[in-house]
Amino acid sequence: MYWLPNELSGNWNTVNQSVSAAWLRKVTGKGNPVALTIESIHKSAVFNVLDSDEHAADAISTSGMLYFTDLRNLELENTDKAHYVADYDADRLLFYRSDNLDKLIGVFFPKANGNGIPINDQWAGKNAPTVTWLDGTVVLDGKGGYVLEE
Repeated sequence: MYWLPNELSGNWNTVNQSVSAAWLRKVTGKGNPVALTIESIHKSAVFNVLDSDEHAADAISTSGMLYFTDLRNLELENTDKAHYVADYDADRLLFYRSDNLDKLIGVFFPKANGNGIPINDQWAGKNAPTVTWLDGTVVLDGKGGYVLEE
């Protein structure tokens, strides 16, 4: 128990949160995936920008920080129940599990002195882009695919 001013009290709770440096990349051209690589935890996330986005053909190359609640949430699960979705805009990239859109599992912020993320907000609930989490570093091939370096 701890005490706050004005006779208020409360209990301490454990907050499970970690932060890691990350790199967000996309090769120029529509249909090329976006890859977020977090080398310190040996993880990558891959998703596609909607072709209707006015910046869908733009390249992305920016570093930043990924804040996440639990490393176990950044795992690829081979079930129909556990898919991940991305909510993105120029100043952040949010990750949710599609079976619980109220629970944020991670957020990437590009570096403050950079140009941000050149993609428009495309959040559409269950129609949001599906994210695949992978163990290893993703190298984009520029042909709409990627290679995983484990």
